Amino acid sequence: MNPMLFLILGVVIAALAVVGAIVSISAAKRNFESQKVDFDKEANRVRDDARRDAESKAKEIVLEAKDKAYQVIQNAEKETRRKQSELDKLQHRLNSKEEALDKKALSVENKEQDLSDREKAVQLQHRG
Repeated sequence: MNPMLFLILGVVIAALAVVGAIVSISAAKRNFESQKVDFDKEANRVRDDARRDAESKAKEIVLEAKDKAYQVIQNAEKETRRKQSELDKLQHRLNSKEEALDKKALSVENKEQDLSDREKAVQLQHRG
């Protein structure tokens, strides 16, 4: 064979190898860019899911806190009503005892007056 033919054949093979390499690199670049887009989409989806989960958890925590606060308020109001009832009963007992003491004091005053009147009557009888 002719050495020129080998040279041309070598150049053609080299050119085909270069074209093949360029096509292969271009395909790899397109594949990489496609994977990058897919990874970016997946990253955005994961980030959005995480944000939604965090918002949901935050709402749940707030709702639980509100429920707990409501329970604390209800218990405090119940305890306040119980203590107020107890105070009302004690006030009623105190008022009843005060009335009883007032009646006894009046009775004692009346008895003292009667006794004083009797003493005066006895003294008048002895003088007279």
